[in-house]
Amino acid sequence: MKRAGFILANQLLAATIITVAIAFFAINYQALMRQKRSMDEQLVAARLIKEAVDDPHYGTFRSGEMTVSHGRSQVAVTKDGRVVMQLCIK
Repeated sequence: MKRAGFILANQLLAATIITVAIAFFAINYQALMRQKRSMDEQLVAARLIKEAVDDPHYGTFRSGEMTVSHGRSQVAVTKDGRVVMQLCIK
């Protein structure tokens, strides 16, 4: 009788450890995907700023979901009304 209870306790402990491990990996996976999306967004914004700085004309243009505003003193990239990246030009 004692042996059956011991086996049940081991199974419950193993199930708990597996559940915690799966939750840990799921949370970290979501965090990594969010970080990857943010880094991809930053990379696209940096490339758009480089293109805008290389272009001698000032103004605003749109590339995909991002809008680039190129003025004399700064270049800003926005997405959905949020500034993704900004460069001040001296």
